[in-house]
Amino acid sequence: LLDEDGTDEEMIKFSWSTTNPHEVYSDFTIEVSSVSADSEQQTITTYYVHKCVLVFAEERKSEYFQRMFGTTLHARENVEAVSKIKLLPAVAAAFPTMLDYIYYPFVIHRYKKDIELSSSNAVPLRVLSKYFGIHGLRKLVNRFINADLSEKNCIQYMDNAEECNDVHLIAGATKACAKHFCKLESITCLSPERLQHIVNAETFCDITECPNSRMYSRRLMKYMSLHPDLSSSHPDAYQDLLCCKKMPVVSNAACVFFLLLDIEKKSYKCTCKEKRCLYDRCVLSYATNWTRCESLDAAIESLPVEVQNDLRKAALAFARSSG
Repeated sequence: LLDEDGTDEEMIKFSWSTTNPHEVYSDFTIEVSSVSADSEQQTITTYYVHKCVLVFAEERKSEYFQRMFGTTLHARENVEAVSKIKLLPAVAAAFPTMLDYIYYPFVIHRYKKDIELSSSNAVPLRVLSKYFGIHGLRKLVNRFINADLSEKNCIQYMDNAEECNDVHLIAGATKACAKHFCKLESITCLSPERLQHIVNAETFCDITECPNSRMYSRRLMKYMSLHPDLSSSHPDAYQDLLCCKKMPVVSNAACVFFLLLDIEKKSYKCTCKEKRCLYDRCVLSYATNWTRCESLDAAIESLPVEVQNDLRKAALAFARSSG
């Protein structure tokens, strides 16, 4: 009955399947359906499993199925031996990995491997572990996320959490993005609402430092260039992103862009207590940097004459005060 390496071939077959229930001696069926938001097309995948594995896998067991098999409240599922479950597409894609985790102790094979967690599958597995009451998986995934979440993947975690509707993790990833904002590679992939939440988070990095504020203004310039209708489509986000607490100092590379924006949108003003209007911050940026950047003089030619005069007066006043 044993092969050359001492394993039982019949036990090797003891696993879940999506094809033949008889081959794996299945006594229960799980139908997982998901609907894509883009196509509205429903996808159904059938899994043939074993009741004893789902409920006797110690810390890997599923309390969801344990309650189902042990109560008459789910009489229909027990009689028909079929459970129909609806999941979000991103969560449904990780369902096979969840089954692999549950089945691992029952697989008799010298080359067997436990599941491998990654930044891509950790979030859907976290949602599945909570839904199906698999405490061991939940602990494993939470430890992995706590160790893995960083400035390099916090946006990915936030996107995955939104796809899986994991509210708690969305908040956690948002805080991480705010904390590491100055180290994020790009913010252009973020929605206006999500970027607004990041800059309003308590963990938002110290932008009051001039280098950070200048960097923020350059990033915001690039972001707003890709979202020219931001003031009308997302007025609250537009207001918060340009607030003087978020951007107290404007980079000289961005001051002309924001001056044009301010003129076009009819004088932005902060609603916070500082109330330093965007126009004043841009004028100050030009006044303190015009001698260091020859391109600024050429750039302001695109501005109205009265604005150019304000800039030159401010620059002259700054030069005099600086001696």
